[in-house]
Formats: sequence, structure tokens, C-alpha cells
Amino acid sequence: MTSGDDASQFSAFYRATYSLVLATCSRRLGDHTAAEDATAEVFRIAWQHFSEEELTVAWLYTTVRNVVGNEWRRQGRVDHLFARLVQEHLPDDETHSDAMEVREAVLTLRLSERELLYMAYWEDLTGKEIAEVLGISPAAVWVRLSRARESLRNALLASSTVRRGDDG
Repeated sequence: MTSGDDASQFSAFYRATYSLVLATCSRRLGDHTAAEDATAEVFRIAWQHFSEEELTVAWLYTTVRNVVGNEWRRQGRVDHLFARLVQEHLPDDETHSDAMEVREAVLTLRLSERELLYMAYWEDLTGKEIAEVLGISPAAVWVRLSRARESLRNALLASSTVRRGDDG
């Protein structure tokens, strides 16, 4: 049983990190309802572990990764189908332009590269925080991030080459 102090501390932790977790889940899942469900699951798990260990941003991100990973496995086919449908049925629609192109390119990357780019650019984690989440050194984070950016650049170049070839 937790004490009133524990409940107060968890409540403060929850208030301080809820929007970060929800935004992270939302960006990674692309669906607000699924993100709310995943966020609730993350904090359910956090509450179970609160009295046993110190909850840090790194611990929270690891839990988010696990919960979101479970949801990704479930949604994997849906995301792939969505990207294919957009490409087949809306290839000339300019409203999708850069944002859709980047989203599609990111979906072609390896999961580890996608997660790294999400943490660095969407969630604005520092190199040190990313290193803690991944259990690697900050130097390794920068090397992997450089490689992930190069993979994204190549995916974007490949997609623009394909489009130019289709236009002519």
C-alpha cells in the first residue's frame, strides 16, 4: 500500500510528464485515441513500479517504447496499407506534399532509425537522454543519429526520383 506522500509524489510526476508521454505516443502512433490508451497503460505501469524504483524520463521512455511497440505490431499492417493507398490513389494531390513525403520516407526506415529520429526531432530529447533510453553512450547516439539522417535523406531522394520518373 502506498502512503499519501507516495501518492503526492506520483501525482506530481504524472502532471510533469503526462503531456510529454501523450505527445510521444500520439506522434508515434498517429492516432489520438490510441495514444490516450497507450498513455494510460504507461502510467498504469509507472504506478506499479513507483514505490519500487525511481521513475526517470529514461525509465518512462523505455516503458513508452514497449507499450508503443506492442501497438505498432498491431497497427503495422494498417500503416503499410495507408501509405500504399495514399501513393496509389492520391499521387498528384499537392496537399500531401512535404509532410506526407517525409512520413512515407520515415516509414521505410528501420524501426531503430525511426525511433531515434522521433526521439531527437519530434520529442526533442537531448543526446544524453536518448543515450539513457537506449542504454548506449552519447557518442554512439550521435553516430546512429547521423546514420539515421543519412538513411532518411536517401529515402527522400529515392522517392523524389521515382516521382520524377513517373511524371515524364
